[in-house]
Amino acid sequence: MKKMMVWFSLMIGVFVLVGCGNDEDNTESNNPGLGTTKDEAKPNDSADETVAKEETTYKNLPITLADVIRIYDDTHPDTVITSLSLDTSFGNFYYTVEGIDDDKEYELDIDATTGKVSNQEADDLDSDEAGGVKRQAEALDLEEIIGIEEVSEIAEKEVNDGLATDWDLKQERGKVVWEVTVEDSSDQETEVLIDAKTGDVLAAEAED
Repeated sequence: MKKMMVWFSLMIGVFVLVGCGNDEDNTESNNPGLGTTKDEAKPNDSADETVAKEETTYKNLPITLADVIRIYDDTHPDTVITSLSLDTSFGNFYYTVEGIDDDKEYELDIDATTGKVSNQEADDLDSDEAGGVKRQAEALDLEEIIGIEEVSEIAEKEVNDGLATDWDLKQERGKVVWEVTVEDSSDQETEVLIDAKTGDVLAAEAED
């Protein structure tokens, strides 16, 4: 009788072990990922992907000086440009262009990263400026002028320690000039006046 009981217990144990083995096989077949090693597992590209955004500076602006001039000319044909500036506002770069025809003066802003035009203004000229008087006196000769990046390098070299932050193209001393603001590591600003045709430094003056 004892032998029968021992034999019966052994048989039950065998059936239990076989059953557990089948359950494990079924679990793995229903969840194949559990049987995949760490090295074999495919990473979640969308979760792990890191997009490195390049910082925008005057050296990599999508909208160039030539683009700005073309955008202005398309917006206000039959006018001339009298001044052009580039500055930053909360990390964004914007061009401001002013121009005139015989009777009106115009101003518009252009986003330096998208080329979007905004803040358009138009005003009548004073009687002593109308009829082409101001147009003839203040029109900028934009042929072969030095670009933003080159004039910035000249200004930064003049200051020796700093970064160009603002740019103004205008007529002064009978010449088309760039006035570039350079800020050094101590937040001191220096205005550097540069001939827009030749690149010669005409003056450099620290701000109080």
